Amino acid sequence: MTLTALADQVSTKTGIPYSTVKWNMRVLVDLELLQGGNADNRGCPAEYTEVARLVVNELDSTETL
Repeated sequence: MTLTALADQVSTKTGIPYSTVKWNMRVLVDLELLQGGNADNRGCPAEYTEVARLVVNELDSTETL
């Protein structure tokens, strides 16, 4: 699923305006937590980066404290 399709799905399921979802997803891309296609490389699937996975794993491990 592309970033655009993911933004559309999140917006539809949550009721959050599409522009807000897309803007926040762009922030995640800029922070290198999410990656996907861009103007030069369209159609690439959206996925978490390795850094994002490390953050999630760290948060999961501290949840039990």
